[in-house]
Amino acid sequence: IGGDAGRTIDGGYVQRVEGLSRADTYRLSGQVRSSWPLDADHECRVGYDPTGQTNNPGAVTIAWTPLPPIHGEFVAYASEPIRPGADAVSVWLRVQSRKAEKFPFTADFDDFVLRRVVLTPHR
Repeated sequence: IGGDAGRTIDGGYVQRVEGLSRADTYRLSGQVRSSWPLDADHECRVGYDPTGQTNNPGAVTIAWTPLPPIHGEFVAYASEPIRPGADAVSVWLRVQSRKAEKFPFTADFDDFVLRRVVLTPHR
């Protein structure tokens, strides 16, 4: 995800994951790399919405995590445990550049997966 040099950007990707169980717990994980140091003008965020909605990136139900200010190398992401509100969760990936720069701002989101967390009692 990214934009051309000399332009601001606000874009992303959303995917609804269906067929989940309300009784199970899930965790979203992956890795992100940006081409610019993340600051007040450049941001990469990962979010999930336990309601499964995909229409409103400003919804208060989305749990957004801004990535740390590291660029040029992949940074691991792992969500808090997620419990779906019904049978779906939506996954949100977002890049914003509020300043037009000489060089393009891009981000790579890689190996994102939503897995069920196996909860077993410890002995």
